[in-house]
Amino acid sequence: MQKTERKLQGKAYVSGLTRISIYLSVFAIFLTAYYFYKLELSFDGLSAFSTFTAGFLLLSGIIIEYLVVLTLVSLFSRLRYFSFLSYLILLAYVAINIIQIISFEISSVFVTRLALANAEFIKLLITTENVSIVVYSFLLIVITPLILTTGLIKSSVITGKPPKDDIHLKTISLLILGVILCTVLINNAKYWMPEDVIANRSKLLRNNSIKRLKPVDQFVRLFQGDKQDSIFPSLSKGDVEELRKYGFSLNPDKLFPLLKDKIYHSPPPFVRDNQQKPNVILIFAEGFSARTAGFYSEKYPDLTPNLEGFSRDSMLVSNYYNHTAATYRGLHGGLCSLYPKYGALGGWLDSFEDIPKTNYRCLTDIFQKNGYTSFYLDPHFKDTSGLDEMMSQLKFEVILNAENLLGDYLNNEKSIRPDWLTDRQMYRSLVGFLKQRSQDQPFFLTMYSVETHAWVDVVEDGVKYRNGELNVLNTIRNTDHAFGQFWNYYKNSKYADNTIIIFTSDHAHYYENAYVDLMKNNGENNYQKLFVDRIPMIIHDPTSELPDTLDANYATSIDLAPSLIHLLGLPNEKNPFLGSSIFDRGVKAYENRGIASYEGSFYLIDHEKVHDVNNSETYLPQLDLIGRYIKYVQALEVKNRIYP
Repeated sequence: MQKTERKLQGKAYVSGLTRISIYLSVFAIFLTAYYFYKLELSFDGLSAFSTFTAGFLLLSGIIIEYLVVLTLVSLFSRLRYFSFLSYLILLAYVAINIIQIISFEISSVFVTRLALANAEFIKLLITTENVSIVVYSFLLIVITPLILTTGLIKSSVITGKPPKDDIHLKTISLLILGVILCTVLINNAKYWMPEDVIANRSKLLRNNSIKRLKPVDQFVRLFQGDKQDSIFPSLSKGDVEELRKYGFSLNPDKLFPLLKDKIYHSPPPFVRDNQQKPNVILIFAEGFSARTAGFYSEKYPDLTPNLEGFSRDSMLVSNYYNHTAATYRGLHGGLCSLYPKYGALGGWLDSFEDIPKTNYRCLTDIFQKNGYTSFYLDPHFKDTSGLDEMMSQLKFEVILNAENLLGDYLNNEKSIRPDWLTDRQMYRSLVGFLKQRSQDQPFFLTMYSVETHAWVDVVEDGVKYRNGELNVLNTIRNTDHAFGQFWNYYKNSKYADNTIIIFTSDHAHYYENAYVDLMKNNGENNYQKLFVDRIPMIIHDPTSELPDTLDANYATSIDLAPSLIHLLGLPNEKNPFLGSSIFDRGVKAYENRGIASYEGSFYLIDHEKVHDVNNSETYLPQLDLIGRYIKYVQALEVKNRIYP
C-alpha cells in the first residue's frame, strides 16, 4: 500500500482516500442540512427527544446511503488495480444527489418515472429560473463542500506515520458493521421506537409527498424493470365480488376476463330531439384542474370567461376526477376506459415497435360501427411525439399532425413553437376543419391541446391573465381565449344544431412549484400534492335537454367512454370497459368512490380526500385489492387479452 503521507516541496501530502472521505462527510452534512431546511417539518406535540428521534428517522436514509458509499470507497481504494472505482462511486453519488435536488427544487419531488415518461417535454424546463436553480444547487451542494474540504485539509497538521493495513481493515469492518446495524435498526424502527415518533415520521413524509427520503435508492429504482408485466396477481372469488361493488367486472376463468354484455344499464338519460346521429367533438386540454377554472371557482375572476359562457349553455359536471396520468395514459385510458400499461418513455414515444400489439376496444371502434368517421387532431409535429402512433393503434381513421393542420387549415403559416402548435393555432385549425367539411356522414373528432402543460408560458400569439406574472394562470387564460374563438364560430355555424361538444382534460395540473404556491396563496386547503384531482367536464348537446349541472359523485375519467355512449344512446354491446356511465345510478354499490392509478400507485377518491397507502389507513385493504386488480388488467393488456 502506498504511503498516505509524504512531503512534497515542504507541503503535506494527503492520500486520495482521506480527501474523498473528508469531502464525502462534508457533502453529506450539506445534503442533510438541505433537506432539513427544505422539507415542511412540524413536530407539534412531541417532546424534545421524540422531535430529535423523528427528525433522525426522517433523514436516516441519507445517512445510510452516505455510510454505504464511504464503505465502498474505502474498500476499493485498497485494491491496487481498481482504486479508480472509488472516484467513480463518489462521482455517481454526487451526481445522483444533485439531480435529485434539482428535481426537488423544480417540482417538489424526486425524479419520477412519470417525469422520464414525459421526456419529450424536457425543453419546457429550460427556463431562466430553472437554469439558475441548477447553478445554485451545484454551487451550494457540490462546490461549497469542495472548498471546505480543501480548507480543512490545508488547515490540518499532517504528522506521524501512515496507518497500518490492519487499522485500515478495522475501519472498513466497522463501517460495514455500522451500515448493517443502522439499516436493521431503522428498517425495524416501528418495533422499538415510540408510536408517536413513527407516526410523525410518516406524517412528515406524507406532507412532503415523499415515500422515502433516500435520493440514491429512489433514483436507482427508476431503472428497475417491471418483472411483473405478464404475471397475474392472485384474486379470490371474494376479491372479484368486492371489485364488482366498484363497477369492475372480472371473469378470471375466461380467455378475455374483462368482457361484459352491457356498456350501460338504464335507458339513455335524456330525450333526443334530433333523430339523426349528432357529430361529436371531444376536446382534451392538457393538465387542466377544475379548481383553477372560473366555472367551478370564484377565486380567479375573469380567468375563463369564454368557458364560463360555454358552461352556461351546457351541462357542467362536478366532482369528476382524472383516473390516470400523464398525457398518453390519460388520452388512452379515457378513450378506451382502461388503466393503460404504457405511457410515453418505454412505450408509445420511443418503443412503439416493441409494445405488444393489443386489440383494444375504444370509442373509435364503437363510433365507426355506428356509421361515424373518426378524426384525431394532434398538435405535435410527426417526429416529436408518439401520440399519432398511439392513436393509430386506437383505430382513428384520420390523424392530422401539426404539418397537416398548418398546410390544410392555416395557409402554411409557420409554427410559433418548435415541437407543437399553440392552442390558438389548434382551435383555428379546428374551425378550418369544420368549415371545409362537406360530407353528411357524422363524425367523431378528438382534439388535444398542449399549452396548459406545467412550466409552459404563453408565446406571442397568446393572451395573458391580468399582469401576466403567473404562467399557470396565463396558460389557462390563453386556452380559454382560443376556445372562445371556436365557440363564437360554432354558435353561428351549420354545426350549432347537430354537434355535441365535450370539454375536459387528460389529467389534473401537475404539482409544479408555481402551481403548489398558487394553491397555498389562494386558500385551497384541501389541495393534495398529487397528480389526481378534479378536472373539468362540460357537455354541450343541442339535440337534448340537459340539466344545468350534474354531480359525478367522485367518478373519474375511466367513465368517460361508457358515459358518452350512454348519452348518445348507441346500442349496447360486449365490451371490456372498466368504467361505468355517470348517468347510470344504482349499478355500483360504491357509487361515491372513484379509483385512480399511475406509475404503480393507486388511489381511492371519496368525499374526504384522495387516499393512498402513504396518507390513509382507512382504505389500505381496498387499495391493495385495487392495485392487484389493475396489475391484473395490465397483464391482460400485455398478453393481448383485452378484447377478441
